[in-house]
Amino acid sequence: MRHALVALLFVGSFVAGCLGGSDAGITAKDAVARSESRAREWQGDAQPVALAGAEMRGDLFEMPGFSVRMEEDPNVGDGRATAWQVLWYSAGANATFVTMAFRNGTVLAAGSDYGPGPQMPKVPLARWEVDSTRAVEIARADAEFQTIVEAADARMFLVLAMPDAASDPVWSVHAESRERGRFAIATLGARAGDVLNRVTGDRNFTIPPIDPPPPQARVLQFQGTVDAVRPRDSHSFEVGPGDRTLEVSFQYGGSLPTDSAQFSILLGGSEIAPTTSQASGRVTYARYDLRAPGAYELSVRLSSSAPLGSGVSATYQAMLTIS
Repeated sequence: MRHALVALLFVGSFVAGCLGGSDAGITAKDAVARSESRAREWQGDAQPVALAGAEMRGDLFEMPGFSVRMEEDPNVGDGRATAWQVLWYSAGANATFVTMAFRNGTVLAAGSDYGPGPQMPKVPLARWEVDSTRAVEIARADAEFQTIVEAADARMFLVLAMPDAASDPVWSVHAESRERGRFAIATLGARAGDVLNRVTGDRNFTIPPIDPPPPQARVLQFQGTVDAVRPRDSHSFEVGPGDRTLEVSFQYGGSLPTDSAQFSILLGGSEIAPTTSQASGRVTYARYDLRAPGAYELSVRLSSSAPLGSGVSATYQAMLTIS
């Protein structure tokens, strides 16, 4: 399930507070129906290949390096998001297109032509019977999941995609609460609603704040996907004689709850250790003391408890600040 939609969701495309609308959100099927004409204007053969939605009670969604004000959703846990991103694929153009459907009826084109590489999904959603409302209802049948959703600060993320051409589509329903300090993820078949996996655990929400980069700082951004075909990826960058500090903000979205991406910083092929490092869910912040100029490398590798076969992948983004 190679979808960059998760990464797109987490970099702030849901800044929608100014759009307003009623309290009632929209379901995933609503979002596809509302977005279809806009996608077909782009390419007549466009088909939906993945969706992502978020439910929050109007709080700030914070990650190292940025924060996003989400649109108020007073009914977190009903499977009706204030906004959905839909990723479309055109076989004729061999390209992808993203639409955003909001609860007030607005549909925006968030971008197109992200490239036909193996990182992007191409398999149209098929045999999709379970809408987001039913997916959340099934997820909430678990007592701990239900407890997290009932928290005053609960927030949810919903993703639908195809693991591969031979499989049915899969829902990943994620709930978390700072108040409870817990998260829960339910993975469901979107054809019959069968529960494929459940994961729960402690959620550490403490992330060291990142000060604004000084005027002389350089900011580099890298992104990509690691999967069974390409389990490692690397990006080179130069450190000058006057550079003393490297800060790394790294985040990823796994195709399955068991999939993750991990990174390291190399100098001359050898890994260097960070002076400080802290992880919160799928976000890691690390700081390095730079003791020598030269050619450095950001190395990213896939980690999964599942066999590295078809459908195992993780999409990542990294922001490096050198000063």
